[in-house]
Amino acid sequence: MTTGDTTHAGAERPYAPHDFPHLHDLDGLSKDQLDEHLGLYHGYVKALNELETELADLARAGRRGGHAWHALARRLPYEWNGMRMHELYFEALRPGGSDPAQAPGVSEALGEAFGGLDEWREAFVALTTVRGIGWVVLGEDRRTGRLVNVYVTLHEDGQIVDTRPILVLDMWEHAYLIDYRSAEKKRYVDAVLRNVDWAVCADRLAATPTLH
Repeated sequence: MTTGDTTHAGAERPYAPHDFPHLHDLDGLSKDQLDEHLGLYHGYVKALNELETELADLARAGRRGGHAWHALARRLPYEWNGMRMHELYFEALRPGGSDPAQAPGVSEALGEAFGGLDEWREAFVALTTVRGIGWVVLGEDRRTGRLVNVYVTLHEDGQIVDTRPILVLDMWEHAYLIDYRSAEKKRYVDAVLRNVDWAVCADRLAATPTLH
């Protein structure tokens, strides 16, 4: 990616969507639901590639800084985070999930920040009841190493600076409406949490450098 600009080489180096073959047979999330969700994720990747190509074309035409370039540049965080948030969501799921108490460092970090696994889950699930579309994110403060739950709305709105996502839960309606009605969001949340691969979360936690 070119530094000092919001684009890389555009269509010459497009982002490629991931396949996530491990998502088959998730408990409580049907193939139809996942296919719909993955199709939407592919749409974010496609939109980001198109947006970066347009930005690069405007820059080559000497129009960087114009109204059209500004409008596209403002759109980039939405498409970028839409792609990345979905990748973080899908990467941490596997059929049957795993025990967070067996994931190195996870239960200790959750205990330090929230008092225990049950207390963390209660606080995390409470954020899923926020009205409207959005995401619920368990993140790590890179400066203190402390875990925090955050509600994010339009991908980029509500992100906390200097935190690394450890677990991401998609609360947009496209994530559950094939399997669950609007009034059944809690059943969807329970299904996702049953399928969380905490080993992936532990790897993310271990990979986060603490800043001093």
